[in-house]
Formats: sequence, structure tokens, C-alpha cells
Amino acid sequence: MSGEALGNDEKRTFRAKGGILSVSYDQYTAFDSKFGHLFYKTELSSYKIKLDYRFVGEQALGGPGWAHLNSGLMIHAQKPSSMGVTQLFPVAIEAQFLAASKHLPGRTTANVCTPGTHILIDGALVTDHCINSKVTAPRAGEWVRFMADVQGNGVVKLYINDELAFELSEPQLDQLDKDAQALVQKKPTLSSGYVALQAESHPIEFRNIKLLNRVKLKQ
Repeated sequence: MSGEALGNDEKRTFRAKGGILSVSYDQYTAFDSKFGHLFYKTELSSYKIKLDYRFVGEQALGGPGWAHLNSGLMIHAQKPSSMGVTQLFPVAIEAQFLAASKHLPGRTTANVCTPGTHILIDGALVTDHCINSKVTAPRAGEWVRFMADVQGNGVVKLYINDELAFELSEPQLDQLDKDAQALVQKKPTLSSGYVALQAESHPIEFRNIKLLNRVKLKQ
């Protein structure tokens, strides 16, 4: 959690019970920019990850407007121990989860955001921070099936309910980003990294999380 030592979650934001991994804010009086990420234990390069998600409840008091009914999965994220204590987001490619509501109709989901990174779409470098998919976001409370098919520094495909929502390629570090600069060595190429689920101020539940790792990396 932002502002806490690595591995700390003083307010039990992430919880697992009865086959559900939940992000909860019932111990919070205010969000206070406590963005959090739950990382998988090992670095990955070529893999598939599947899960179901649904948004529940009300956003934590003080959560930013853009984070309403908003969460995500971080792909090729930096090593958690390399993040600063006050760093809000890891350098990564984010598969963004969104839900629609009567106040937010017409949203899309499986959008891509790029904290400290860039991507290629149809062979062209894209430096916009967030790029929308063409898949309409289901309403809050509905279970949504998501899959990411990640092929190292090659193609990354995102699916919603078995429909291709987004395709990108050649993820790479943004050499002008202050958090990414510390990670750049000889090349900005991103061919591996960590997977992490987000806590961004709106309660969300995950289930049926499955990972198929195609390539074992040396740890």
C-alpha cells in the first residue's frame, strides 16, 4: 500500500475468503491516496491469466473521481521492492477494469493505461497515458470474465467475456518518466515483469484466478 512498508496492509484492504479475493475499504475513514497493489510472487514473461471481477459497494470517501468503479491488472510491472514508499503506481502496462452506472453510461473496459511505459498499436508508437478499448463496460455488480494473453515483448491481447478487447505490442519503458528512468538499463524494452491486482478506492471482488506460465524465468 502506498505510504506503507513493502508487504504491509494495515487496514486489510486485500482479503481472501470463500474463494473470493476482495478489495475492501470498511476499515477506512478516508481513502487518503492509499493506492495498493497485490503482486504475484514471481516474475513472468509469457503467460495467460484469467479471472472474473465485479465492482461492489460504494467508493471510499475521498477517492478520486476517475477511480470510481475503476481497478485493473498490472502487466510487466516493476519488482515491488524497487518501488518507492510513496510511489502510487508501479511502472507497468495496466489492463484497466471499469464498470458502467447510471451516472457513467457508455464506458469501455479492458482499456490500457501506461504508468511509466509506452506501447505500440498497429505498429505505431502510442504515448497517450490511457487508450480506450471498444468493448462496453458491464454495469456494476455484474461478474465479468477477463483474460490477458501476454507474449513477452511481443503481442499482448486482452479479452472481455471471450471477446478481443485490446491488442498491443512491444511494451517499453518511458525514458522520460522519473520512476521508469531508474529501471532503464541498455534498452527500454519490457519483456517480463510482475503481475499485480489494483486497489484504487472502489471495492471490487475477484474469483477464478488462473495463471498459465509458458516460460520459467531464472529467479
